[in-house]
Amino acid sequence: MHELHAADKILNQTIEFGKQKKLIKIIRILIYLGTVIEHGEEINPRYLRYNFENLSKGTIAEDAKLDIKKIKGDFIEIKEISGE
Repeated sequence: MHELHAADKILNQTIEFGKQKKLIKIIRILIYLGTVIEHGEEINPRYLRYNFENLSKGTIAEDAKLDIKKIKGDFIEIKEISGE
């Protein structure tokens, strides 16, 4: 369930960025994912991607490629957003 919360936060930030840049479609999002513990469990990239795909349906980020790069550290960061 913690991946759902993280995916929702990423989606909201992505949509806000898209609105600011007047994008009609988000194509790719690059996420740096460290060892992030929420509710006693580490965020799993596969489940994060799955939740993002489900939450993004019907938004400008639907079908966007979510690239997740595992890094050292204990944070999640949106590193890059591409769109048109």
